[in-house]
Amino acid sequence: MKILVPIPISKRRKYLEENVKAVEIELSKSEVEETDNAFPPEITVGTHH
Repeated sequence: MKILVPIPISKRRKYLEENVKAVEIELSKSEVEETDNAFPPEITVGTHH
């Protein structure tokens, strides 16, 4: 199973806390497949900004 890890980048603590809570989210196999299809690795690589 693939693991998605959020990278919280925020200037405000409120948003950082929301981002950290994302690690509690569990996706089903079909949700992971849907995400993989929507954002294939070959088109989602690159610099942040």
